[in-house]
Amino acid sequence: MSLRDTPAFEAVSERDVDLLVMEEVESDAAFVEWLATATSKLPPTRIVDHRVWHSVSTGHGESDLLIVAKGADNSTFAL
Repeated sequence: MSLRDTPAFEAVSERDVDLLVMEEVESDAAFVEWLATATSKLPPTRIVDHRVWHSVSTGHGESDLLIVAKGADNSTFAL
């Protein structure tokens, strides 16, 4: 049996994907720009600031990931 036949991991959970996306959001504003454009009807904008939170719960509901970004045009939006 070769090493290629051995799985690197047994399974990928939703939390694993959340944390990978969170890491990319934290490290790459261009990814946030792409994500905002790909998942909404927002026009493309340059992101000048952003924050991301994992597993946010409020009285209004729960989000696995919450991304709040500020555009160069001073617009603020959440994903």
